[in-house]
Amino acid sequence: MKISKLFALAFTVLFMISCDSSDKTEIDVPSTYEFTRNSESTVSFTGQTTRILMASEL
Repeated sequence: MKISKLFALAFTVLFMISCDSSDKTEIDVPSTYEFTRNSESTVSFTGQTTRILMASEL
């Protein structure tokens, strides 16, 4: 019985410590994304649609 009370107390203390209010960092989310390599886009729409079609056949 003492062990369960000790465990409950330890859990409560850890829970209260982990719920510390901290400053939330602001994340700058871009309105558009660019995936480039050597100044060229790495996004291939035809390659993506081909993979989707292949996955739908499974």
